[in-house]
Amino acid sequence: MRLRRVKDLREYTIDAEETDIGRVRGVYFGDVSWTIRYIVVATGTILGGREVLLSTAALKKRAWSPLHIRVNLNWKQVENAPGVDLRQPISRQGEIEQHNHYGWPHYWEAKSTRDSETHLHSSEEVFGFKVSARDGEIGRVDDFFFDDASWKIRWVIINTDGWWSDKRVLISPRWIRKLDWQEHAIDVDLSREQIKISPEWDPEKPVSRKYELELHKHYQLPPYWVSLEK
Repeated sequence: MRLRRVKDLREYTIDAEETDIGRVRGVYFGDVSWTIRYIVVATGTILGGREVLLSTAALKKRAWSPLHIRVNLNWKQVENAPGVDLRQPISRQGEIEQHNHYGWPHYWEAKSTRDSETHLHSSEEVFGFKVSARDGEIGRVDDFFFDDASWKIRWVIINTDGWWSDKRVLISPRWIRKLDWQEHAIDVDLSREQIKISPEWDPEKPVSRKYELELHKHYQLPPYWVSLEK
């Protein structure tokens, strides 16, 4: 398992069984489970350059390689996939059509899923959302860190430039009390001071387990890896 940034995925090509089918443009995730369900791919000339959705269920067991993500698909399957309007939230009916076409399992039917939302939203849509603590604004959403094994978003990266001197802080989705799509805003169940004095994050370094422990200790909240993926 490794924590990766969503924006870094834009450098990746999707490697299908016979050929590369395109480059990553973004992801779609659920705001209840905070799990990435689909990768948005801008296809190459072989598929007419249109954008398509690929479920994370389509990834090969060893999906990651330098600047490539391997999938268990061929270009013909992608070419014949049902169309989807990526300018709109993805409906459950749209998901059913995609999953039935590719033969992907219906994740929403799994007993273990916590994903009760009826629509999924694009990471590109959420970047720039205003973020407020209990007592005032603190910044805007800059990016996400996700676990590349489970595809769960573990940290929201917040750019506090304009509030505090060009500092980026990490907030767990579990500490978010409200995500307002209409207002393009996120409310965090923490105080501004707690966030302001949180352990410094160095964007030039990977997020280590030691740093994650420091963050949880600072906020006096249990780490996600022991508190339960139920």
